[in-house]
Amino acid sequence: MASISAILPLCLGLFLLSQVSTAQFSFGESSRGFRGEQARQCRFEHLAALEATEQQRSEAGFTEYYNTDARNEFGCAGVNVRRWVVESKGLVLPTYAGAHKLVYIVQGRGVLGWHFQAARKHSSRSFFLAGRKAQQHYSYQAEQQSSNQNVFAGFNPEVLAEALGVSRQTAIRLQGLNDQRGAIIRVEHGLQALQPSFQREPTREEEQGQVYVPTQEQQQNGLDEISCSFKLRKNINKPQSTDIFNPRGGRITRANSQNFPILNIIQMSATRTVLQNNALLTPHWTVNAHTVMYVTAGQGRIQVVDHRGRSVFDGELHQDQILLIPQNFAVLVKARREGFAWVSFKTNHNAIDSQIAGKASILRALPVDVVANAYRLSREESRSLKFNRADEMAVFAPRQEQQSYADQ
Repeated sequence: MASISAILPLCLGLFLLSQVSTAQFSFGESSRGFRGEQARQCRFEHLAALEATEQQRSEAGFTEYYNTDARNEFGCAGVNVRRWVVESKGLVLPTYAGAHKLVYIVQGRGVLGWHFQAARKHSSRSFFLAGRKAQQHYSYQAEQQSSNQNVFAGFNPEVLAEALGVSRQTAIRLQGLNDQRGAIIRVEHGLQALQPSFQREPTREEEQGQVYVPTQEQQQNGLDEISCSFKLRKNINKPQSTDIFNPRGGRITRANSQNFPILNIIQMSATRTVLQNNALLTPHWTVNAHTVMYVTAGQGRIQVVDHRGRSVFDGELHQDQILLIPQNFAVLVKARREGFAWVSFKTNHNAIDSQIAGKASILRALPVDVVANAYRLSREESRSLKFNRADEMAVFAPRQEQQSYADQ
């Protein structure tokens, strides 16, 4: 039995961390397109980068909320975002929620375990099983404001005591009516927890950059037993696990249902992108998912273009900002001098990016004459357009380091 110094519970379970900052992205069901009135309301005419606007302090950490309800695009995509910072010996009280969650660990280390049960809803209302939540102010949490107690608080203490087989005094303590510690409490002497002896203790580098999936308990066809055998965490920050690498540009690492099967159940995926100074991410669009970018380091310029060819976002993003990019909107990213790193959370378990330039791109696949006639270019210009980035895929080195096709 090992002594755990800090515990971060998540979704009816325990998410064990010490001095940890996490970015937790809670998604509803993946988008399957919009029709009728919903399509008219979800035009995505202007996008905006968001920063955390509300911080709720607890005894051993704090929770930051992004006011996603103020932006039409987040509601249309069915996405909610929050960030936890848990101090040493901090314990986030157990909750369950009405939405699937995909969690990215920015820094810190610990042990993880959970039990999660949720209905299939677009809302991401959280239900506390212990303590009481701090009062919140923004309208996007209005549903949660009506009661800031845990779920035990609504029961009659006598009936609750009988149901749980405890004394009335214990039942009243479970209700936590006078508990002012907030959602993250401090456990001064640590906790005792059993850990499997066959598991190697992860290194600090391995703990950072991991994606965790709090799974929904399945009730049909024995799927609950199958899901118990799934791997529930994957490190997408390890250079050794990179899917695409450019020594002068950066790297991309993906977690999808192909290499992380549990994502097939929750219908989400994640991509870690690290660009070196002044490098670019090829112009592209995601065919089958909305994307939420969460910046973890550096600064970069993002340009987003809609289906009518209009710029809906052209600006700088920096650490801890988020930006939602709608499905099929074209995106171009350029890192600034200090480099640029982010995590993309996508509302499809096997999100597909269609690249416009580079080795595996649309332009590369089109015949020279098609490109020439489509864009009124000479054959020489068309060949230059097709092959200037022919040796690079997705991540491009800065232009001054790139030799043109004509010079080869």
